[in-house]
Amino acid sequence: DLKVSLSEQLLFEGTEALEFREYELAHKKLSELVAIDPSHQAGLVKLAELEFRRTNYDVALVHANTVLRMDTYHSGANYIAGISYRAKNDHLNALESLGWAARDIKYRSVAYAQMAEIYVADKKFNNAKVYANKAIDFNTYNVNAREILLILNRLVQDLSLIHISEP
Repeated sequence: DLKVSLSEQLLFEGTEALEFREYELAHKKLSELVAIDPSHQAGLVKLAELEFRRTNYDVALVHANTVLRMDTYHSGANYIAGISYRAKNDHLNALESLGWAARDIKYRSVAYAQMAEIYVADKKFNNAKVYANKAIDFNTYNVNAREILLILNRLVQDLSLIHISEP
């Protein structure tokens, strides 16, 4: 007989609810989990993701940063922190967090594309090109990165600056 701990049961139920888009139930289960075990990293990351979806960026950052205090290199927490900082127009912290998230193959292409978008907004076109190409290197079909390269082409009006490789 396998006995599943209460915290793992709550994580499972919260994750399932998230996947089925039952966000209120997910919030209830994950909040209960974090109340029982405030250091449960997976639960905190899922709760941060849920708060980001609710546009509660400050709350998402509280949960993500709690995980990052325990594990600075946690890719999921860094990704949620990065997109939350970006939503708050804190580009410096967004780039820092997304850079750490990009070290994990799971987030690499999307984090690089997000970084490229930030660099376009900051008018740092060379950096934007570098990160858009990095995003495409890891996912040839990354539409957001390809859009960045097209936008750069329009902004700079120099075809030699932008190179879009064929998939």
